[in-house]
Amino acid sequence: MSTTNHWFINIKITYVRFARCTYVNITGRTYRYITHDMH
Repeated sequence: MSTTNHWFINIKITYVRFARCTYVNITGRTYRYITHDMH
């Protein structure tokens, strides 16, 4: 029971980390695109 719970928490942490990384990537690319457009 606790092993499954631990496994689920690990997947959740990995997913959150991946989502945050993707979000930062997209935001950074959009920001760079906007600032590059202004120059």
